[in-house]
Amino acid sequence: MVTFDEVGQRILIDRLRSFERLAGFAMPADYAQFLLTWNGGSPTPCDIAIADFPGGETDVRYLFGLDAELSSCDLEKGFLSLREELGPDVLPIGHDSCGGLFCIRARAGDSPHERVGAVSLVLFQFQEAFWYSVAEGFTEFLGMLTDLGDK
Repeated sequence: MVTFDEVGQRILIDRLRSFERLAGFAMPADYAQFLLTWNGGSPTPCDIAIADFPGGETDVRYLFGLDAELSSCDLEKGFLSLREELGPDVLPIGHDSCGGLFCIRARAGDSPHERVGAVSLVLFQFQEAFWYSVAEGFTEFLGMLTDLGDK
């Protein structure tokens, strides 16, 4: 079972709907419930194995929330500042310890990481984005978190 530390201030459904209007899409239901319950946080366990990712694993350092104290962990600010790089249908939802972004897809596209609700890890290197499929949805993503021990 995943638990969260450093959680955000509780938000109400009206705040979530306000962000959805700004973004232009509704959050996947399981991710919306996470925001209403935890509004971001640092998960335990935090390690995750990713099949096609170089090295095969990373961690989930923090999952973003709305109105976060740190602007670098604020869902709305991240969405607004990264929508040109990620696309208007992608929501950055968290980061790992090495600067990778976990993202969730709001509208479908053509490739496997472009299914509605799919979670991907995105790494930016030399002005290019590299996408790695992680999970079919947010609930599956949380279920993949584990303790991989010393690396």
